[in-house]
Amino acid sequence: MKFKYLNIDLKKGYKNIANIYELNNHLMTFYLDIYWRKIMVKDIFDDISKKSFNDVINFIDICVGTGDLLFEFKNFIKNKNLNINFNFLALDFSFDMIKLAKQKYLLKDVFFILADVSKIPIKDKKIDIATISLGIRNLKTNEELFEKRFKEIHRVIKDGGVFWGLETSRPPNKFIRFFSDLFTAYIATNIAKIVSKNIEVYGYLADSIRAFYEPHEFKNFFLEKIKFKEVSYKLLTFGVVAIHKAIK
Repeated sequence: MKFKYLNIDLKKGYKNIANIYELNNHLMTFYLDIYWRKIMVKDIFDDISKKSFNDVINFIDICVGTGDLLFEFKNFIKNKNLNINFNFLALDFSFDMIKLAKQKYLLKDVFFILADVSKIPIKDKKIDIATISLGIRNLKTNEELFEKRFKEIHRVIKDGGVFWGLETSRPPNKFIRFFSDLFTAYIATNIAKIVSKNIEVYGYLADSIRAFYEPHEFKNFFLEKIKFKEVSYKLLTFGVVAIHKAIK
């Protein structure tokens, strides 16, 4: 399988599409991305309810983008009227994305960090929960950097802490996979072109989906390379996305 757009300058690309990034994500997934995030947020809170925390929960959303996941997370807290103390952090390498995220009214108390995941400016074992929502593929610019970035994430998570990741997946059913690949390569990309003139970035998004690990491969990567002690995943929407959970 050949990929034309995997080696683009991502930082420059995201700068160019920041203003329409959120809308394009919704259009390319027929707004299912909102549903997927809600499912992961519920899973995280179900997991939190089974544990006891002595103090504030340190939570970081990595590759925060325009803050979609954090918004859903804080909206869940608001709607359920939960009395849980969080220290919210958010990290991204795109100034333009962070600028947009800061404009969301529910994210006013979030501390934003402009940095690359390969060098997270946080001390060892400080984070209880780390998340990435539809941004894991962007860390896989090459195998060496991908491993380095996830070792950084692992480093800042406390023992017993959890990484949660929502990411596109290649469906296990070959019939569904064929149509998923067709949709990603042609239909979703053309939808994006209606809103954005930046063909390279959305070409990259399509290519990176098809080039990324299958869920079981990503699970093995977590266990063997990054040394998380317990890893699981569940598939959503016929396997086109997966929620990954890794415990340190």
